[in-house]
Amino acid sequence: MDILNTLSKISKITNFSTTADYVTMRFMPGVLLVCSLIMTYKQYIKSPIVCYSSVPFTGNGLADYVENTCYLSKRFYNLLSSGAIEPLNHDNIYPWLPIILLLQTASLCLPKICWIFIGKRTDLCYLLTLCNEVNVKNSIHKFIDRIQAWNSCKYFLVGYLLTKLITILVYFTNILFLYHILFLQDASYPATIIKQLILGNTTTVPAPNSMFQSVVMCNTVVYHLSSINKVVSQCLLTWNAYYEKIYAIITFLLIISISLTILDLIKWLIYYMLKTIIILQYLQKSMVKDGAHFIADSISSNVYFLILMISSNINDVVAGEIVKGLYGNYKSKKKTSTEKLMIVNVTNDCCDV
Repeated sequence: MDILNTLSKISKITNFSTTADYVTMRFMPGVLLVCSLIMTYKQYIKSPIVCYSSVPFTGNGLADYVENTCYLSKRFYNLLSSGAIEPLNHDNIYPWLPIILLLQTASLCLPKICWIFIGKRTDLCYLLTLCNEVNVKNSIHKFIDRIQAWNSCKYFLVGYLLTKLITILVYFTNILFLYHILFLQDASYPATIIKQLILGNTTTVPAPNSMFQSVVMCNTVVYHLSSINKVVSQCLLTWNAYYEKIYAIITFLLIISISLTILDLIKWLIYYMLKTIIILQYLQKSMVKDGAHFIADSISSNVYFLILMISSNINDVVAGEIVKGLYGNYKSKKKTSTEKLMIVNVTNDCCDV
């Protein structure tokens, strides 16, 4: 029951991310998982292959044996105009396409795991939950005290940037895998498939890709008593035409995800360069004019990033109140330190007298 309660609390945590993070950490793994489950159902429950042979042969279960042997064969063949068969340049991975997509889905979960355990995302989302519950002045001060006393705040920015880099690396690796292994180094093939899906132009058929070829030839050796027969069958890979469209769409979405992640990094870099201007705007809304020393002394990159995330996920009003509260704490500490310094100076003067 404790495990269920913990999972229930985590599922209700407020999201601590940007739009690009939502796409790369939730949308994309979800899309790939749905596609992989559909492919698994069609591949292993429906009929993935149908074979035809013009050579008459008999035997108990021989037709099923030939069909299953073709399904698991190491390599398929093409039928040449001369009537001979020519082996394809790549091994048969048609039975393993759903498993490959499941492994790709698992790889896209790595950035989120990094963000949870290295970037302390769960703790940050809890802070956002507290922000949503802020309704009085005392709650703001309690929240600010929680931020200043929170040790993880010193490292979560590094974790977030590391998550971004891992995201780019994982997504780029998946694109390279699709380009080299599935699309056989033909970058125009997925683009042509997407164009055909969008425009609905059935007259323009893309150049055939042997990895997703629907009709192939299969050479099966059948052993009988005192004889060995070679059966050449023409096989229809039922779902290959469907798979090529799925992988073309996935490739397109992977490229979009990498682009969004890079743009998000550029956005944070611009925000970092405009740190003083943005914090001063928050202070000016609170009628504070002397905030230069406060920004240099109290607003670290981690705290500044946290304020921007709160502004992005909740609103500017709460972020402004947090900046105002941090400024109040800074003024109180500065006043206290000044009074202590004056007391020390007075004491030293009395001792000199």
